[in-house]
Formats: sequence, structure tokens, C-alpha cells
Amino acid sequence: MFRLSVITHVYNGQFAMLRQLHTWMQIPEVLRAQIEFIVVDDYSDEPLQLPECKINLTLLRIEDDIPWNQPGCRNLAAVIATAPWLLFFDADNVLAPFGFDLMLRGLDQIPKKCLYTFGRIEDGKIASSHVNTFLVQRDAFFAAGPYDEDFCGHYGYDDIMLRNLWKKSVGEERYIADIMFQQLSIATQSLDRDLQANRNLLIKKINQGLPRPKGMTRFQWSIAERRSMGTASTA
Repeated sequence: MFRLSVITHVYNGQFAMLRQLHTWMQIPEVLRAQIEFIVVDDYSDEPLQLPECKINLTLLRIEDDIPWNQPGCRNLAAVIATAPWLLFFDADNVLAPFGFDLMLRGLDQIPKKCLYTFGRIEDGKIASSHVNTFLVQRDAFFAAGPYDEDFCGHYGYDDIMLRNLWKKSVGEERYIADIMFQQLSIATQSLDRDLQANRNLLIKKINQGLPRPKGMTRFQWSIAERRSMGTASTA
């Protein structure tokens, strides 16, 4: 049984995922065997292709063209995940193998009903933790959330909505400074980043008392590939 499900998603981000895969393959094999990696290809123009490697990996493909579908991607990965702990982060944030080692060492000692955030380095300087990067126990994630897919289609605030749901239903968050992600200088181009629609939606949901999200994975999806420590298969 896996101890940790590592979850990220990508849209037209082949380079970012190759960078992630390069880092993951540097994790010692005895530790890598305890992790399942779940990557969601959010309807990229060209389906994501990853080279052969010895890793437990599930590559999912969203089949519907939904702008800013991060909430759906993360919900789908959480549904598929089999480990008791989920580590969410964007594809442009990289955790060194040593960070995975520290995380795995601490999983059995840390409280389950807590959301953990981490340090971040950007341009060689310590930056604030990324709102999309956190470790959470799977059952607690679904008890608080999941992500509200009403925010799909427009940019922003889905992450803030989830944190508000967490504070309402569970509450505790802790910052782990010893584990630091590196911020890559990668940004998705040619997408509308207007925040107004989702800002208004968040205000509306706050005024409604932060209702629980209704419905998950409101799209067609498929398993593009599944690997198990060296073997690969295409669905």
C-alpha cells in the first residue's frame, strides 16, 4: 500500500512535467516505492507524453475543454488516489528528493486532521508558501471539501474557497519551514486571467455560509497510462 499520493496537473506543460519526472527519479527507490504519482493532463493541445521510467505513476487525461479546470483536476486525482495522504502542488513547483524523504519520515507522527503548508524558494529567495501546495490526509480533504467545481471556467479563488471550507470544517493548518519547494519560472500563456467572475462567486458563497460543493468531476476523463515501478501500460 502506498503511503503518499503526489498530485499535480498540467496544461500544455510538457517541459514542466519532464522537470518533475527528472526530480522524482532521483528519489531513492526504497522511498519511491512508497509513493504513487498522479498527473492530470488538463486537455492539453498535445496529449502529455512521459518517457519510460521506473515509477508508480497514473497519467489521467481530461477529455473536455474547460478553461481553468484545476479544481476538477485535483478532485479527480484525489478520487483516484489510494494513499492515506495527499500532496497537492502545481507543476511549476518542485520538491527536491530530500524533501520527500523528510515528508515520508514524518507521516506517521503528524496529526491527521491538519493541513500542512511548506516553504518556497523563488529566484533564490525565500517566498511565502504557495496556496496550491499542501499536504492533507485524504479523508480529511473530502470531509472539508472537495474543491468547488463551480469555480471552473474562470481564473482564481478556487484555492481560497477550499481553504475557507477547511477552516470551517476542520480548521488547523501548520507551516513546515524545513520542507521547501522551488518555484520555476514557468507560466501558462494565452489564457484569460481575469479574476472578477470568481471573485464575485467567492463573495457569494461566503455570504451563503460556505455551502459544501455539489458534484465532482463534471467532465469526461480517461486513464492515459498507468505504470508500476518499471512497467507501463496504455489504457
